[in-house]
Amino acid sequence: MDAETARLELSQWVQSIEDVSLLGSLLSLKESYSSRDWWSDLTPEQEKDIELGEQDLKAGKMMSSQEFWANYEK
Repeated sequence: MDAETARLELSQWVQSIEDVSLLGSLLSLKESYSSRDWWSDLTPEQEKDIELGEQDLKAGKMMSSQEFWANYEK
């Protein structure tokens, strides 16, 4: 089946759906499929900070949230 045939078949099927719940699920699928990747919205500085954080994690430079908040409260 080619893309054009699939689109036509799906379009005809969607036009016949009366179940609002199913239509809502299909709409959610469409929105999640077409939404932008959040990485594209980051500034170069934010990308660098994330990459540095990943390097720290790989090097074992991390602390639990309890340790963080204990240090923060001092």
